[in-house]
Amino acid sequence: MASVLMGAVDRDLLGHPAIAVKPEWFALAAQAHRALFRLYQEIGAAHLDGCGPSGAQETANAGQ
Repeated sequence: MASVLMGAVDRDLLGHPAIAVKPEWFALAAQAHRALFRLYQEIGAAHLDGCGPSGAQETANAGQ
């Protein structure tokens, strides 16, 4: 979901002509994009480390 929102911010905000000409708006949209990218990276890292959404270590036999 973070990647979908990143794409929307990139396409619909950063690429919007009205935002491109207002430095303060562009800076806010860029900040939102960076925050979503960081979230995307942290979610990916957690999954690679074997942690689920709660941050708890997942095992192959969880609940058994």
